[in-house]
Amino acid sequence: IYAQFPGLAKLPRATAEAEVHGVNAMFNFTSRPNRYFGLRMRYRFNDHRNLTPEFDAVEYVRFDAVPEETGGETENFNVRQNTFDLTGTLNLIKYTAINVGYTYDGFTRTGRAFSDMNDYTFKTSVDTVGNQYVTLRGAYEHTNRIGAGFSEASIEEGGAQGGLRFYDEADRQRNKGTLLVVLTPISILDFTASVSKGKDVYNGEGHEFGLLDNANTNYTLAISVSPNDAVDFGASYGRDRVVTDQKSRNANPPPDASWTDPTRDWTVKNEELVNNVDIYLNLPKLIEKTTVKFNYDYADSDNGYLFGGPRITALAALGQFIPLPNVTNTWRKASADLQYHLSKKIGLALAYWYEKFDVNDYATINLTSGQPRIDYLGSISTGYGNRPYKGSTAFARVLYFF
Repeated sequence: IYAQFPGLAKLPRATAEAEVHGVNAMFNFTSRPNRYFGLRMRYRFNDHRNLTPEFDAVEYVRFDAVPEETGGETENFNVRQNTFDLTGTLNLIKYTAINVGYTYDGFTRTGRAFSDMNDYTFKTSVDTVGNQYVTLRGAYEHTNRIGAGFSEASIEEGGAQGGLRFYDEADRQRNKGTLLVVLTPISILDFTASVSKGKDVYNGEGHEFGLLDNANTNYTLAISVSPNDAVDFGASYGRDRVVTDQKSRNANPPPDASWTDPTRDWTVKNEELVNNVDIYLNLPKLIEKTTVKFNYDYADSDNGYLFGGPRITALAALGQFIPLPNVTNTWRKASADLQYHLSKKIGLALAYWYEKFDVNDYATINLTSGQPRIDYLGSISTGYGNRPYKGSTAFARVLYFF
């Protein structure tokens, strides 16, 4: 085998000889010329240069199976980031701060479709403590991402359509806002409510395939009660909704005519709903020198797929399309923690966790029998899959307080 694949006889060099040069710097400036106005300015610089010699991996063994010559030589990736942030604060109303800011975040890098990526962000927020009963915060951000140095060849070399863009570097407009209200009707009781919404739209020149947009919404309600120094308990509930739209094309490589045929386009709308519940009880003075804590966490997720487009319509008409079922999971965790203070600096602790995870995932569940499985030929090369489980964990700790 070494005669046919001499590159497998030995490594190109004895050691990796890895070398990276990094430069990091940060500058801060803060000014408050009077009680009505404040200014904060920050600049951060990061430079990562990979000087590791190239590694010849043209010949390699694929998935521990057979030798091949379909690999290549390693490529060094260099990244340089410049971040500038400027924020002004106005205190024109009693107990209220108005913030207005601008952030520039620029990336220069190698090995990606866009060699340069620049984020321009305008942000504003209002924080107010009108009185002892109400705290209010509102925030809004708008970000415009503009890329430069785009290489369509780097996309096509991987066998993808020239109109594909990767979401983490594509031109994008982002809007997001948050509103938070804290009510304290009496000193021992707090109510918290928050809502946040955000949306990303990818609309750069030539962007046709990949992630087109995504929207997310979060609602959270929480209550906290502290009737005395010996008892503290509360609960919270959160609900998240994430919706994404993606587009792709089912086609054969050129010169096949399907490569440029729009009737081969298909879309998928992905919608996920997540519920989170947290309940806690802290008893810091249940017994002298003893603290007891109880906690219960619950989370469930329902992730669905809605397919469309001319390619899906054509396949469905022929009875050749089977949509993916929803992926659902539920996770529960109950914990208890007991701490005993031998002295002001030394303590002992015991803790117990119980976890239960249920999942229904088409990627790791046999759809016919409903039994968990691992698909070794389905790109889960580590042999790991999301499988249901129950677990109990006990801890014993020695605490030292500085």
